[in-house]
Amino acid sequence: SGVTDTINAMTDNGLWMAGAYLVLVRDGTVPLTQADVSKDSYDAGCDDHPIPTGNVMVATFMLVDLNSAVGVRGLFKPNARLDWKNARVLVHLPIGTNYGAGLTMQSNQLAHAVKVLSGGMLTNDNVLIAPYANAPCPDASKG
Repeated sequence: SGVTDTINAMTDNGLWMAGAYLVLVRDGTVPLTQADVSKDSYDAGCDDHPIPTGNVMVATFMLVDLNSAVGVRGLFKPNARLDWKNARVLVHLPIGTNYGAGLTMQSNQLAHAVKVLSGGMLTNDNVLIAPYANAPCPDASKG
């Protein structure tokens, strides 16, 4: 999809930015300190990559979140009427991905997306997050 292509392009740009910055560090052009990395990379761009790394990271995270929400929405049949008050939802992450992220209701974008899609009817108690589970779920992208 166009969103996936944009995410890939932004990730690629971010990697090139990091590589260009490391070349500057290697060549002695900039020192490698936390303050200098923040000033020269996170908060500023350069001639070849004018958008600050921090902006690229936030935008990439937001597009991944949007892409995930669209994928979750695609799991529901059009015009399906679900009993959200009594529904139970299992959110899982494929094995080997997203270590340490999304382990709580506050940090898991998929759990949040399902709650939004429920119109606020789904409660935290009805969402189980199973990190690294190999759940037998169909691939939503294949229809």
